[in-house]
Amino acid sequence: MVQSLKFLFNIVLLAVCTQFVFAEAPDWQDDPGGYEFVATMTAAVSDGGVQLSDTDDILAAFDDAGNVRGTSFALNVTFGPYAGTVVHEITLRSNAAGDHMTFKFYDASEDAVLDISEDYTFAINDIVGSMVAPHPLSAGVSYPEAPDCSDNDAGVAPFDCASAVASFGCDFAWGGAPISDSCPVTCGSCPEYNEGCMDSSAANYDENAEYHDGDCLACEDDDAGVAPFDCVSAIASFGCDFAWGDGLISDSCVASCYESCASCDDADADGVCDDEDDCVGAFDECGVCNGDGIADGACDCDGNVDAGCGCGEAGPSGCDNACGSTATVDECGVCGGDGIADGACDCDGNVDAGCG
Repeated sequence: MVQSLKFLFNIVLLAVCTQFVFAEAPDWQDDPGGYEFVATMTAAVSDGGVQLSDTDDILAAFDDAGNVRGTSFALNVTFGPYAGTVVHEITLRSNAAGDHMTFKFYDASEDAVLDISEDYTFAINDIVGSMVAPHPLSAGVSYPEAPDCSDNDAGVAPFDCASAVASFGCDFAWGGAPISDSCPVTCGSCPEYNEGCMDSSAANYDENAEYHDGDCLACEDDDAGVAPFDCVSAIASFGCDFAWGDGLISDSCVASCYESCASCDDADADGVCDDEDDCVGAFDECGVCNGDGIADGACDCDGNVDAGCGCGEAGPSGCDNACGSTATVDECGVCGGDGIADGACDCDGNVDAGCG
């Protein structure tokens, strides 16, 4: 009964709160009637160690298929160690224990959706966090991960993938599709993805990676890994590629051994070290580093001017003062005229009948 009353209270309060969410807020729709079981989480969301405390913020939970499994309403804490901050109560929904859930957070002040680093495994009637001790969640950067490739034994029931492939082969049609569609691991048909470290701050950052493999090397030195030396003396004595323990010195001394970790001057903040930058500053419209561009009065980078007939072209010419004209004044004083007509003896068209 208490759970039901709490459920109804949450729905009413959520309906009231969502009327005041920014117009640009994501359209995350909770589905209270779509799931049998619930759990409750009271969370404090931080970004870079700073708690986000805007009553228009929204925390939402999602299953692995991207379905919304709950949305939060904001609580202004007036007592305890979190007094003066905002925490988020969210009812999480599922039809079974063990569901994997992830979170996203709408930061109303920035009008931005942030990924949450932590996840949650659903437990029926679970209560996680409270107003005096909220569950900590942190906004962080997320990267795309390659789609999972696994066998689906149910797709070839009553066989499993191993026995179906052994009996019929991967190309055998099963339920309108080849067995390989349900058994890509057994058939060796998993797609090959371009995976790598997508964290640009890591020593092994791969700018061409399409999916994140999570195998990133932080640009940090671990002196304990080369004890009794430290990284500076170990590298000076043996070099980065010297075998040490179960690996190399470079495994412990990443910052000192990887050139990609080296800091450099970057005055124009364009991500290129000044000693390698073609232009420390900016190119102007003429392609000159830190140049002034097209000069005043000029129409192009060569200093040409427009005299009325186009940039760099000659100005109006001819007796008619037109662009490209070669017209001249004829013997009758007409610009571009044909002069005295054939058979005439003057510009008025008179003819000489023999007497002048």
